[in-house]
Amino acid sequence: MSKRLWALPVLAALLVAGRGVGYAIPSLGGPTGVVSTPNALVAPMGQLQVAVSYQSMTNSLVSGLETYTPLDDSLNVWSLQALAGVAEGAELWAAYSKDSSDFDVSTWGIGGKYKFPTEASYGMDFAIGASYQAGSGDTNLIINIGEYELPDFEPADVNLDANATKVYGVVTKDFAAMAGSEWCPGSKLLGSLGVLYEKLNADLDATGLDFTGSGSFDESLFRPFVAVQWISADNVYLGLEYRWEDDDLDVDPVFSAVLGGTFAGGWTGEIGTTNADQFGLGLDDQNWFARVGYNFAAGAGW
Repeated sequence: MSKRLWALPVLAALLVAGRGVGYAIPSLGGPTGVVSTPNALVAPMGQLQVAVSYQSMTNSLVSGLETYTPLDDSLNVWSLQALAGVAEGAELWAAYSKDSSDFDVSTWGIGGKYKFPTEASYGMDFAIGASYQAGSGDTNLIINIGEYELPDFEPADVNLDANATKVYGVVTKDFAAMAGSEWCPGSKLLGSLGVLYEKLNADLDATGLDFTGSGSFDESLFRPFVAVQWISADNVYLGLEYRWEDDDLDVDPVFSAVLGGTFAGGWTGEIGTTNADQFGLGLDDQNWFARVGYNFAAGAGW
């Protein structure tokens, strides 16, 4: 799936010129947002943001079908995101990641978001967005093909393929602006409320010397999410997010916290914790992540 990296330079090619009001690093999920959930803000037209991310993870649900085999639950994920403001009120993004699981899963994704024009006096934005992600990997295992008789173990080549389609709507309001920012002049306090629809398909195929086998699931979720972000006048920010659990696809509700800041020259850094996997599904353990980003509209702020 490494050939899918073409999506990243395509985004960069869309931005041959232009500078705009800066935003923080693109979310770990891809669009402008918190960690795995979006908010209703978009990157300004003509701006390109990129980020490199490292995420520790336990028992990724992207490779959840691994539960058929005795594989190592601990893994890490390296990822690259690019986010572009391509029109007034519209952004596109692309992302690529690779994990260290036994399947060595590579995942790529593309998506976009549109923010509807609203009167600034309301201090509220509304946006809709969609994305598509696909992941694949393979490994060689000694598996048990016995059923009700004596166990029979054979080597097998095992292939994993998964894809997810997301559609969402989200509203974001600046409560600090509504209160006149008297408690911290120049800061923002953004509250977001949204709803996410996600459809996930995954297939696992095994081929041995004397057998073939497969497993699959096709599930969807429709759940609300909330988030809050505080951004200081010096572009230091703190974000929290929560998405309600789906009984079929999540082990636990998605919860994330992130602390970040924008530095001189357009650089941005983040550190945080989340239980979301590459597809934004809720795992049972909180794990940490760290990110470094660069804003090509250097020197701009939120």
